[in-house]
Amino acid sequence: MRYKLSVILFLAFANCHQVKPIQKADYIEFKHIGPQEEIIKSLFVSDSKIDVRVEGDYEIINGNKSKISDIGDKLMISDGDYDVQIVDTSTFKQMESFINKFPNFLKSNDDLKTANFSVMLERKSYNISFPNTKVFFEELVQYLSMQNCNKGDVSSLNSYFHSNFF
Repeated sequence: MRYKLSVILFLAFANCHQVKPIQKADYIEFKHIGPQEEIIKSLFVSDSKIDVRVEGDYEIINGNKSKISDIGDKLMISDGDYDVQIVDTSTFKQMESFINKFPNFLKSNDDLKTANFSVMLERKSYNISFPNTKVFFEELVQYLSMQNCNKGDVSSLNSYFHSNFF
């Protein structure tokens, strides 16, 4: 009896120390942060449904709550002034990979006043300067094409970027 109890306790405690699986990003947000003459909607891209809403001074995206510091962001989300594109899992993973490798994001010590777009991935913001905006989106589409991603997804993203971001 003691032996069985010892084994059960050992297994229970051993199970408590397992490494938690790495959580994947559930969306990528492309947000215009530069000067604008008209509203440029944010784009949320995911491989699954996205729930975006505002509660008080907080935005809640897929259950993750964060404080909204800009009234424009609050109004944009509460008014539904954003777009969502659902892509297949392979395309989404390749987008993550490209973002993690892109060399021309502004560094923290760069002048962020030159930032034109912000790319949010895994709750981390990457800023793109005005001169690199078109380069970023064109290289992203080219990379997705080279990785043999879903042609419909790549075409849809390319059309969206061209008609909304430059």
